[in-house]
Amino acid sequence: MNATQFWTWFQENQENLYILPLLSTNEQEEYNHRLQTNLDYYWDGITFEIKFSENYTTPATLILYSNADPDIQMEAKTLVENAPLIDNWNVVTYNRKKEDLSDGKTVGPPNFKLHINQLYFQPILKTNKDSKITLNIFTTKDISYAKRKQFKKLCIQIMEDMVGEVLFNKHIKFIRCHLKTELPGVAIQFIHFPQFINNLIRLN
Repeated sequence: MNATQFWTWFQENQENLYILPLLSTNEQEEYNHRLQTNLDYYWDGITFEIKFSENYTTPATLILYSNADPDIQMEAKTLVENAPLIDNWNVVTYNRKKEDLSDGKTVGPPNFKLHINQLYFQPILKTNKDSKITLNIFTTKDISYAKRKQFKKLCIQIMEDMVGEVLFNKHIKFIRCHLKTELPGVAIQFIHFPQFINNLIRLN
């Protein structure tokens, strides 16, 4: 099974997959089995998870995991890159299963933690339609200059955890991390980063 065949099957079944928790237990097991089987047909080793929409008013997310295997990672990325635009669905890939970075979450190693609500981004949009976007990153936490590299690394990790490595690298060219605690006039909380990327996809 190639990427086109997989996504054709997914589009034909996406309405039932979107409301999967509302179906009977047997139907849920059947659709989960068929989805995993088709992923196996495409490339053995790719696994999946679906994050369902609350109240079915926003897109669901199909997450493909490569489990840190470089060959599987490459094929999972290829599958995501070939995904068509599907109403009510986002598609991402991760090397491994990520933490849930929901509102109110504290992230980072023990010696350097940030509260997700302390992080903001400011997009610098390019006039060229094909250009990637640069982001200014701000935090309301007082961070020392000595920890600037750790701060940037953690911000990239958080954004990749939110949207997946493929979409992050596809749409974001560079990030500039600012240690100032004063926010600029236009700054967006990190919790809205997935929606920002989703809007970019729909504009392209």
